[in-house]
Amino acid sequence: MGSIHLYSQIAAKKIDEHNHEGTRLILERIEKSSGEIIDKTSDAVWAVKASNDTIENLFLRMEGYAASLLGEAGIQFTLECKKELMLTKLTMDHRKNLFLVYKEAIHNIIKYSQCNQVHIEITKQLHQIKLKITDDGIGFKLDHIHPYNGNGLKNMKERAEEMKGKFTISSTPGAGTTVEFII
Repeated sequence: MGSIHLYSQIAAKKIDEHNHEGTRLILERIEKSSGEIIDKTSDAVWAVKASNDTIENLFLRMEGYAASLLGEAGIQFTLECKKELMLTKLTMDHRKNLFLVYKEAIHNIIKYSQCNQVHIEITKQLHQIKLKITDDGIGFKLDHIHPYNGNGLKNMKERAEEMKGKFTISSTPGAGTTVEFII
């Protein structure tokens, strides 16, 4: 939020200088920063709301997110969860981490995969919940992940470790990528 305040001050200065292009760029940054804050706040509120404690509620939130982002990117998707699993209760930490890993995976798919189709599946494996996301994109060599590509994969792995779960990613160039998150 400090950046929005700073950007606002810079925009005011650029207005005084009659620098319309500079002002427009700063206002775009303010818009992006405030949108990220709203998004993160919405996720936090959703995660702590006790009535969102079932897989069904997680499924519906995931479906809306995929429809919005993947739909906008022109990527087809399927989201699957067995009916008998829908009423399974999730702790606040489980639903928060499942959704945040899901969001990161969707973000990475849109940004890097060049795919046409994504399949998302929630299943139960013994006493754990498994989120599996598979795309038919270009894939990549796992040993060629560069640190400058961001913290997404690292964050997903840390979320799994925090939950005493497991995060795996498998990918082959030309054959897509699969992300599995088990908690």
